Amino acid sequence: VAGGEGASGKGIGGTKKGSQQGIAGVLLQNRLPKARVLYASATGASEVNNLAYAVRLGLWGPETAFASREAFISEIRAGGIAAMELVARDLKATGLYMARALSFAGVEYDILRHELTPEQVTVYDTYADAWAILCAAAHKIAYREEAIMR
Repeated sequence: VAGGEGASGKGIGGTKKGSQQGIAGVLLQNRLPKARVLYASATGASEVNNLAYAVRLGLWGPETAFASREAFISEIRAGGIAAMELVARDLKATGLYMARALSFAGVEYDILRHELTPEQVTVYDTYADAWAILCAAAHKIAYREEAIMR
């Protein structure tokens, strides 16, 4: 199950709806209780909602410290980044979580400049203006991903 902001809840900017992908992932997990699940996400475990779709990690429910998903989210959020670090550490220790960061050690590069023609600048500016309009509109509607895809 791919995730990120999987399930709905409160984020840093207030209440959010979960992504359609995350909601679908939770529904699949609930409907297929015997299916094996592998969670893969490009979003790190830096915000508690980034783990909300991962219902099979055993972070909440019977025989855990948190009776429900909501309890887990509210208590870990209250603990701040230190609490999230503990969650990630414990998941890593049990082999349930792996995080990678890319290193740029030893990378060499040269700066390549391309001088744009006046026509290319005009095309670029037109696209940038259109993108700004799309982004502004997307923040005003409930399903931002859907708005951008339109």
